[in-house]
Formats: sequence, structure tokens, C-alpha cells
Amino acid sequence: YSNGDASTTWGKKRIDDGSPEPFGLANLEVGNEETLYNPALPNFPGHYQLITGEVWNKYPDIKVVSSGAHIHIQDINRTASCRPCIGGCGLPPQRCFSWDEHIYQTPHELANVAGLYDNYRDPNFCHTLTGGACPDVYLLEYAAADTARWDLKSAISEAVFLIGNERNSEVVKATAFAPMLSNVNG
Repeated sequence: YSNGDASTTWGKKRIDDGSPEPFGLANLEVGNEETLYNPALPNFPGHYQLITGEVWNKYPDIKVVSSGAHIHIQDINRTASCRPCIGGCGLPPQRCFSWDEHIYQTPHELANVAGLYDNYRDPNFCHTLTGGACPDVYLLEYAAADTARWDLKSAISEAVFLIGNERNSEVVKATAFAPMLSNVNG
């Protein structure tokens, strides 16, 4: 739909929908928090492999963003299994341009992991996880949440955390504050 021309079924559908020019889709995320509710979910890396295989067969230049992790302080070294970019669930690490991490912590915990990406490119760290280089990071959800309130303590801890991300901008390519569009009125 996004990149096909009039000779393709979905490209024709896009044109019929009023968008005659292809969108030029360059990045595609596959997945979103698959292991959040079931950390032992064994199916996602296999599904990722099937989906990306088909995508790259047709569009070899598409940059795939893999659903990476919903980071918990207990797993700050990303040792949990079943994540495509770092392998697990019986599969080796798989090709991805970057991965999408989600980090929600208390203000104290979030400020304490401001250096999360300081050693991310360290060959020993990346080799342990992937057998090679670690992919870039899109930190597309983060927030300091102390129950359901956001206050000055949360704001300061988020600022400290972002300073760490800015310091590591060669790794962290994008960030997005998760509650940006939340409805605070219920």
C-alpha cells in the first residue's frame, strides 16, 4: 500500500484512496511489546523472521525496527530471551536496523539508569548479546511514573535520563515521551 505502484493490488488501492504517489516508506516496525505480558512468549522471534524475510525479499532496503524490549530494572542488561535482535527462544540474533525499547520506572530508578547506553557499543556487551554489533535504539516510550502522578521529581528524573540519551546520540536515534498524549482526565 505504501510503496507500490498502480500495477500492484495495494498500490492501486492507495491510488484509488486518493494518494497517487507512493509514500516512500523507509522504516517499518515489526511487533510491539510481545513479551510484555508473557516474557516466555516463544513465537515472536519466529514470526519476526517470517515477516522480515518476506519484507526484505520484496523491499531489501526497508529499515526494520524490531520491537525490542520493555525494560525492567531487573533486566537492564537485556538478558531476557525471545527478542529478535538479540536472539533467544532457540533462534540466533536476527537482522534489524534498530530496536524499539520502552522504559517505565519510578523517578529514582529512571534517574539511576541515565547511563543505560554508555557502554552499549562495547564489543564485549554487544558480542554477548548478539554475537556482533548492537543495533541502534529507538526509545519510543519512556516515562518516570510514581503510581499515576507526574510531578517535579518525575520531570527532573526524566531530564536526567534524557541527558544520558543525548550523551549517547550515536546509539539512541529517537526518543518519545510516552504520556505525551495521555488523557489526564480519565
